[in-house]
Amino acid sequence: MPIWIAFPGLPIHLHDKRALHLIASTIGTPLKVDSCTMNFSRPALARCCVEVDISNLPSARILINHGGEELIFPFH
Repeated sequence: MPIWIAFPGLPIHLHDKRALHLIASTIGTPLKVDSCTMNFSRPALARCCVEVDISNLPSARILINHGGEELIFPFH
């Protein structure tokens, strides 16, 4: 089932399609990034549409290894 995932507080340099698809792939299969994210008109929030198995949803946060530093980000 396709759902929109929001990543509040994600650093702006991770708001590009490639980075967001990589991050979203930890949740499901990335389908698309919304236009506000792609044109940086809403820098406080990044959104990506992801195909997920609703019978097996992950926790509400993900761990990202970024430049040797582990970062935990919530999503909803």
